[in-house]
Amino acid sequence: EWGTIVALDGESHQDAAACTLLPSWVRCVLQPRPPFFRELEGTAFGWIGGAPERHRGLVWKEWSECWADEHSNADFIAVTDSDVVFVTFGIPQLLFEPAGASLHLPRPIIWSHTDEPQYPQTVSSMGLPWISEFMDSFPLTVRREHFAQLRSFLETRFSNDAERSNHVDTSMRPFDHAFLAFLEDVQARSIASSGSRECPSFHSMMGSFLFQHQ
Repeated sequence: EWGTIVALDGESHQDAAACTLLPSWVRCVLQPRPPFFRELEGTAFGWIGGAPERHRGLVWKEWSECWADEHSNADFIAVTDSDVVFVTFGIPQLLFEPAGASLHLPRPIIWSHTDEPQYPQTVSSMGLPWISEFMDSFPLTVRREHFAQLRSFLETRFSNDAERSNHVDTSMRPFDHAFLAFLEDVQARSIASSGSRECPSFHSMMGSFLFQHQ
């Protein structure tokens, strides 16, 4: 049985009202904005239209998904977007490799494609080789402990950048500093490579990390 959690803007009265309209089987989380949200003023990604808030909101979403394990104690967490429509029931064979003699628990199946790198600088900034594009399909189902492992990986990789950062805010956790440094590095790499800014993709981050380290 799957529990369902919806994360919305904790500073929006409209989102708070929307929570009251959700069915009883949904748990609504009103999430505060990232402590570095003001640092994102002027952030813009060339392939996304709309107002500046939409661009900052995209960064917020990717950062938020890195903390999905804070809202659940389930063994597996499936991350999806609000605009996704499931056209099949949750067929176990599509989501998991069954447990067997060598597997203590079922192993989630993560889909990807190799014909088009969509977030190459996300992977490059992590110091990993691009193997496949994991921003492929929803939901992205992973073990709960993998979220903390991904955060720890980024904290270690960007620890020096975070220490040199001018963004001093006591409300920021180590991962917040690391994520901001990671975001800046991804954008610098993408501008140098293609002249446009790339927003880090949680799918690409998690999929590439697990491919190399699991």
